Amino acid sequence: MPTGKETLLDALVETVREGGDFAEGGFSFGMGVAQQTSADVGIMADADAKRGNSGEAPDVKIEPNVEALSAMNSDERIERIRESVERHPRHRELEYLIMAYVGEHAGASYEEVEKYIAGLPQFASSLQSERILIAILERAGALESDGSDDGALTLTEAGQQFEASFTPEARLKELFDEAEDDQVEAYEYLLKACAEQKRTFEELDAAVQKLPAVRFLDNGQMAIYPSTYIDRLEKAAGLRWELGWVTTDAGKAYVK
Repeated sequence: MPTGKETLLDALVETVREGGDFAEGGFSFGMGVAQQTSADVGIMADADAKRGNSGEAPDVKIEPNVEALSAMNSDERIERIRESVERHPRHRELEYLIMAYVGEHAGASYEEVEKYIAGLPQFASSLQSERILIAILERAGALESDGSDDGALTLTEAGQQFEASFTPEARLKELFDEAEDDQVEAYEYLLKACAEQKRTFEELDAAVQKLPAVRFLDNGQMAIYPSTYIDRLEKAAGLRWELGWVTTDAGKAYVK
Protein backbone atom coordinates (compact mmCIF):
# COMPACT_ATOMS: atom_id res chain seq x y z
CA MET A 1 0.00 0.00 0.00
CA PRO A 2 1.62 3.31 -1.05
CA THR A 3 2.04 5.96 1.60
CA GLY A 4 0.41 9.36 1.31
CA LYS A 5 3.69 10.92 0.25
CA GLU A 6 4.28 8.27 -2.43
CA THR A 7 0.82 8.89 -3.83
CA LEU A 8 1.52 12.63 -3.87
CA LEU A 9 4.83 12.03 -5.61
CA ASP A 10 3.12 9.99 -8.31
CA ALA A 11 0.50 12.70 -8.81
CA LEU A 12 3.14 15.42 -8.97
CA VAL A 13 5.27 13.55 -11.47
CA GLU A 14 2.40 12.80 -13.81
CA THR A 15 1.13 16.36 -13.65
CA VAL A 16 4.56 17.88 -14.27
CA ARG A 17 5.33 15.50 -17.12
CA GLU A 18 2.17 16.79 -18.83
CA GLY A 19 3.31 20.37 -18.32
CA GLY A 20 0.54 21.35 -15.93
CA ASP A 21 0.24 22.82 -12.48
CA PHE A 22 -0.46 20.84 -9.32
CA ALA A 23 -3.25 22.56 -7.44
CA GLU A 24 -3.92 21.87 -3.79
CA GLY A 25 -6.26 24.15 -1.90
CA GLY A 26 -5.95 26.83 -4.57
CA PHE A 27 -2.15 27.01 -4.55
CA SER A 28 0.03 26.30 -7.56
CA PHE A 29 2.43 23.36 -7.51
CA GLY A 30 5.36 25.70 -6.86
CA MET A 31 3.77 27.02 -3.71
CA GLY A 32 2.77 23.52 -2.68
CA VAL A 33 6.45 22.70 -2.57
CA ALA A 34 7.27 25.96 -0.82
CA GLN A 35 4.91 25.14 2.01
CA GLN A 36 6.50 21.80 2.80
CA THR A 37 8.88 21.37 5.72
CA SER A 38 12.60 21.60 5.08
CA ALA A 39 12.75 17.80 4.87
CA ASP A 40 10.08 17.74 2.18
CA VAL A 41 11.03 20.77 0.12
CA GLY A 42 12.95 18.63 -2.35
CA ILE A 43 9.86 16.61 -3.16
CA MET A 44 10.14 17.03 -6.92
CA ALA A 45 13.76 15.93 -6.92
CA ASP A 46 12.65 12.87 -4.97
CA ALA A 47 9.85 12.33 -7.45
CA ASP A 48 12.24 12.53 -10.40
CA ALA A 49 14.60 10.05 -8.79
CA LYS A 50 11.69 7.72 -7.96
CA ARG A 51 10.74 7.62 -11.63
CA GLY A 52 14.31 7.41 -12.84
CA ASN A 53 14.22 10.80 -14.58
CA SER A 54 17.74 12.04 -15.12
CA GLY A 55 16.81 15.18 -17.01
CA GLU A 56 17.94 13.66 -20.30
CA ALA A 57 16.00 14.46 -23.44
CA PRO A 58 13.19 12.02 -24.31
CA ASP A 59 13.62 9.97 -27.46
CA VAL A 60 11.48 12.28 -29.57
CA LYS A 61 12.20 14.99 -32.11
CA ILE A 62 10.49 18.34 -31.73
CA GLU A 63 10.13 20.13 -35.04
CA PRO A 64 8.47 23.51 -35.63
CA ASN A 65 5.25 23.39 -37.63
CA VAL A 66 6.26 25.95 -40.24
CA GLU A 67 2.91 25.83 -42.01
CA ALA A 68 0.94 26.47 -38.80
CA LEU A 69 3.24 29.31 -37.75
CA SER A 70 3.05 31.02 -41.14
CA ALA A 71 -0.75 31.05 -40.91
CA MET A 72 -0.68 33.02 -37.63
CA ASN A 73 -0.71 36.79 -37.35
CA SER A 74 1.82 38.64 -35.17
CA ASP A 75 -0.30 38.63 -32.01
CA GLU A 76 -1.06 34.92 -32.37
CA ARG A 77 2.61 34.09 -32.79
CA ILE A 78 3.54 36.05 -29.66
CA GLU A 79 0.75 34.39 -27.70
CA ARG A 80 1.95 30.97 -28.84
CA ILE A 81 5.39 31.77 -27.49
CA ARG A 82 3.92 33.04 -24.22
CA GLU A 83 1.90 29.86 -23.72
CA SER A 84 4.98 27.75 -24.38
CA VAL A 85 7.24 29.72 -22.04
CA GLU A 86 4.72 29.93 -19.21
CA ARG A 87 3.45 26.36 -19.51
CA HIS A 88 5.87 24.89 -17.02
CA PRO A 89 7.09 26.85 -13.96
CA ARG A 90 10.40 24.99 -13.84
CA HIS A 91 11.25 25.99 -17.40
CA ARG A 92 9.83 29.53 -17.53
CA GLU A 93 13.03 31.43 -16.64
CA LEU A 94 15.22 29.04 -18.61
CA GLU A 95 13.20 29.63 -21.77
CA TYR A 96 13.34 33.40 -21.27
CA LEU A 97 17.08 33.34 -20.60
CA ILE A 98 17.67 31.27 -23.74
CA MET A 99 15.86 33.87 -25.82
CA ALA A 100 17.78 36.71 -24.16
CA TYR A 101 21.09 34.93 -24.81
CA VAL A 102 20.31 34.26 -28.47
CA GLY A 103 19.14 37.86 -28.82
CA GLU A 104 22.57 39.02 -27.67
CA HIS A 105 24.48 36.30 -29.56
CA ALA A 106 22.72 36.01 -32.90
CA GLY A 107 24.03 33.07 -34.91
CA ALA A 108 25.13 31.10 -31.86
CA SER A 109 25.37 27.35 -32.46
CA TYR A 110 23.37 24.72 -30.62
CA GLU A 111 26.52 23.76 -28.74
CA GLU A 112 27.15 27.33 -27.60
CA VAL A 113 23.60 27.81 -26.37
CA GLU A 114 23.58 24.40 -24.66
CA LYS A 115 26.79 25.29 -22.82
CA TYR A 116 25.18 28.54 -21.65
CA ILE A 117 22.04 26.73 -20.45
CA ALA A 118 24.04 24.10 -18.56
CA GLY A 119 25.72 26.83 -16.53
CA LEU A 120 22.48 28.45 -15.35
CA PRO A 121 21.42 27.74 -11.73
CA GLN A 122 17.82 27.24 -12.94
CA PHE A 123 18.94 24.29 -15.08
CA ALA A 124 19.52 22.19 -11.97
CA SER A 125 15.75 21.73 -11.66
CA SER A 126 14.98 21.32 -15.36
CA LEU A 127 13.05 18.26 -16.47
CA GLN A 128 14.47 18.44 -19.98
CA SER A 129 17.86 18.51 -21.63
CA GLU A 130 19.46 21.64 -23.03
CA ARG A 131 18.64 20.65 -26.63
CA ILE A 132 14.99 19.96 -25.88
CA LEU A 133 14.62 23.35 -24.18
CA ILE A 134 15.95 24.98 -27.35
CA ALA A 135 13.70 22.83 -29.53
CA ILE A 136 10.63 23.86 -27.53
CA LEU A 137 11.35 27.48 -28.42
CA GLU A 138 11.90 26.56 -32.06
CA ARG A 139 8.55 24.77 -32.13
CA ALA A 140 6.88 27.79 -30.53
CA GLY A 141 8.29 30.04 -33.23
CA ALA A 142 10.59 32.05 -30.95
CA LEU A 143 13.87 30.72 -32.36
CA GLU A 144 14.94 29.64 -35.81
CA SER A 145 18.13 28.09 -37.12
CA ASP A 146 19.82 28.06 -40.52
CA GLY A 147 19.10 24.33 -40.83
CA SER A 148 22.69 23.17 -40.44
CA ASP A 149 23.73 20.48 -37.97
CA ASP A 150 25.59 23.06 -35.88
CA GLY A 151 22.74 25.51 -36.14
CA ALA A 152 22.96 29.27 -36.32
CA LEU A 153 20.20 30.30 -33.95
CA THR A 154 18.45 33.66 -34.12
CA LEU A 155 15.32 35.14 -32.58
CA THR A 156 12.33 35.43 -34.87
CA GLU A 157 10.50 38.75 -35.05
CA ALA A 158 7.83 37.37 -32.70
CA GLY A 159 10.56 36.05 -30.43
CA GLN A 160 12.17 39.48 -30.26
CA GLN A 161 8.88 41.16 -29.37
CA PHE A 162 8.05 38.62 -26.69
CA GLU A 163 11.54 38.68 -25.16
CA ALA A 164 11.42 42.48 -24.89
CA SER A 165 8.08 42.33 -23.07
CA PHE A 166 9.11 39.48 -20.77
CA THR A 167 12.23 40.91 -19.19
CA PRO A 168 12.36 40.69 -15.38
CA GLU A 169 12.27 44.49 -15.26
CA ALA A 170 9.08 44.61 -17.34
CA ARG A 171 7.40 41.86 -15.32
CA LEU A 172 8.29 43.43 -11.97
CA LYS A 173 7.07 46.85 -13.11
CA GLU A 174 3.77 45.36 -14.23
CA LEU A 175 3.39 43.50 -10.93
CA PHE A 176 4.01 46.63 -8.84
CA ASP A 177 1.94 48.90 -11.09
CA GLU A 178 -1.11 46.66 -10.66
CA ALA A 179 -0.63 46.16 -6.90
CA GLU A 180 -2.48 47.91 -4.09
CA ASP A 181 -0.55 49.62 -1.30
CA ASP A 182 -0.62 46.65 1.07
CA GLN A 183 0.51 44.34 -1.71
CA VAL A 184 3.40 46.66 -2.58
CA GLU A 185 4.52 46.61 1.06
CA ALA A 186 4.49 42.79 1.07
CA TYR A 187 6.37 42.56 -2.24
CA GLU A 188 9.03 45.03 -1.09
CA TYR A 189 9.45 43.28 2.25
CA LEU A 190 9.95 39.90 0.58
CA LEU A 191 12.46 41.23 -1.94
CA LYS A 192 14.48 43.00 0.75
CA ALA A 193 14.34 40.10 3.21
CA CYS A 194 15.51 37.56 0.64
CA ALA A 195 18.24 39.92 -0.55
CA GLU A 196 19.76 39.90 2.92
CA GLN A 197 19.96 36.13 3.16
CA LYS A 198 18.32 32.94 1.94
CA ARG A 199 14.90 32.50 3.56
CA THR A 200 12.60 29.56 4.22
CA PHE A 201 8.92 29.72 3.39
CA GLU A 202 8.08 29.46 7.08
CA GLU A 203 10.13 32.59 7.85
CA LEU A 204 8.46 34.58 5.09
CA ASP A 205 4.98 33.32 5.93
CA ALA A 206 5.26 34.41 9.56
CA ALA A 207 6.73 37.82 8.71
CA VAL A 208 4.22 38.74 5.99
CA GLN A 209 1.27 37.94 8.28
CA LYS A 210 2.57 40.56 10.73
CA LEU A 211 2.90 43.40 8.22
CA PRO A 212 0.67 46.32 9.32
CA ALA A 213 -0.80 46.93 5.87
CA VAL A 214 -1.78 43.32 5.11
CA ARG A 215 -5.56 43.09 5.00
CA PHE A 216 -7.69 40.46 6.69
CA LEU A 217 -11.23 39.53 5.71
CA ASP A 218 -14.22 39.58 8.07
CA ASN A 219 -13.77 35.87 8.72
CA GLY A 220 -10.19 36.47 9.93
CA GLN A 221 -8.50 35.04 6.84
CA MET A 222 -5.87 36.99 4.94
CA ALA A 223 -7.05 38.68 1.75
CA ILE A 224 -3.92 37.36 0.03
CA TYR A 225 -1.77 34.63 1.52
CA PRO A 226 2.05 34.85 1.70
CA SER A 227 2.33 31.95 -0.73
CA THR A 228 0.55 34.04 -3.36
CA TYR A 229 2.95 36.97 -2.90
CA ILE A 230 5.93 34.63 -3.27
CA ASP A 231 4.43 32.92 -6.30
CA ARG A 232 3.82 36.25 -8.04
CA LEU A 233 7.34 37.47 -7.34
CA GLU A 234 8.79 34.22 -8.65
CA LYS A 235 6.76 34.54 -11.87
CA ALA A 236 7.96 38.13 -12.21
CA ALA A 237 11.59 36.96 -11.79
CA GLY A 238 12.01 38.88 -8.55
CA LEU A 239 12.55 35.78 -6.40
CA ARG A 240 14.23 32.47 -7.18
CA TRP A 241 14.23 29.17 -5.30
CA GLU A 242 17.73 27.85 -4.46
CA LEU A 243 16.98 25.52 -1.55
CA GLY A 244 15.64 28.68 0.02
CA TRP A 245 14.17 31.89 -1.40
CA VAL A 246 16.67 34.43 -2.74
CA THR A 247 16.17 37.77 -4.47
CA THR A 248 17.32 37.94 -8.08
CA ASP A 249 19.52 40.73 -9.40
CA ALA A 250 16.43 42.26 -11.03
CA GLY A 251 14.56 42.11 -7.73
CA LYS A 252 17.45 43.74 -5.87
CA ALA A 253 17.65 46.51 -8.44
CA TYR A 254 13.92 47.16 -8.18
CA VAL A 255 13.96 47.87 -4.45
CA LYS A 256 17.46 49.40 -4.25
